Amino acid sequence: MKLATVVQRPDSPTSWQLMLLDAQDGEVLLSHDVGDHPAVDFFPEIDRYVVLGRAEEGGHQVDFYRISDGHRSATTPIAWHIQYNAFQLWPAFVLAPDRRWLYVYRPVTVGDHRSDDFIRGIDLHSHEFGAWEVPIPECIMGWCRSGSGAHAQMLFVSDGLDRGELPLPSEPRPQKLALWRGPGAPLDTIVLGQRPVAHSDLGHARATVYAPQSRRAIVVCTDGAVIVVDPSSTAIVSRQQVAMPTGAGMPIFAARVDESGRWLFVGAAGAVARAYAASECVLIHDLEREQTVAALPCDGALSHWAIDPEGSRLFGAVRGRDEIVVLDTHTGDVVLRKTLPGASTAVYCV
Repeated sequence: MKLATVVQRPDSPTSWQLMLLDAQDGEVLLSHDVGDHPAVDFFPEIDRYVVLGRAEEGGHQVDFYRISDGHRSATTPIAWHIQYNAFQLWPAFVLAPDRRWLYVYRPVTVGDHRSDDFIRGIDLHSHEFGAWEVPIPECIMGWCRSGSGAHAQMLFVSDGLDRGELPLPSEPRPQKLALWRGPGAPLDTIVLGQRPVAHSDLGHARATVYAPQSRRAIVVCTDGAVIVVDPSSTAIVSRQQVAMPTGAGMPIFAARVDESGRWLFVGAAGAVARAYAASECVLIHDLEREQTVAALPCDGALSHWAIDPEGSRLFGAVRGRDEIVVLDTHTGDVVLRKTLPGASTAVYCV
């Protein structure tokens, strides 16, 4: 098993570094620069990782690397860069189910994005953009892969930016999960419920994940509410509740699910850590029994974290310390601690 991390080097603030490490002993297997504020995603099923960053001659480009040896196999020029409020917390890229296309999120705005954003696709044979683009009709708050006929799933939030004004307190604010079934297909939207009035209130839908073995799309709200959806029928299968510690909530995008779809991992933190999207502990919720079964202390707040496919290991970037940790999710023990040449902004299981 391998883990990867993106490191912001203190000696060169505009030159970030990608490191691939052995998850057992922390040995560095490869390392190279990835530019300033890159967007990075890993696709082990095709032995590739993808980096969106600045081109040397100006503009931006998408670089394709092999995970197995770090060789850059292709480069695609791109006319935009994906802007995040701080660091990358949700995917820039989603792999199509048939592995022909790499879908790219094309934003026009920053932050809670308006409805003038698009999905584009890079053909993985020619490494050129397809002639199509799909408009995103509402304000998006994260996307990821999906299944059961859906190519991607995304959260829509009713913040009013799609029409250029904030909603009135008396107006409905539906939170939605959208299922996109590929180029040329319409978006199916599922109303999950109403969002809170205030931006800082708990209850906003701020994470969505997909479990390929159970074929379920899962949405997690910042108050721990969980909505499980069947993408094939768009039916809500269950509503559950993660048992949050008193005064805690989920930081944005801080949810993961194992491949089987049984174990849901949800970050939890007080208001101060949540403002930095950091998790002070990670709760383990059994989706089959519909109950929260454990809380993993994080050995320091984690600014970003990932799990392995079986859910037996958690990989975390420790906020305020130049290190990453690996936790055994069954015992809570730290099985690896690795000092880095700078602060880790993202961690991946490869």
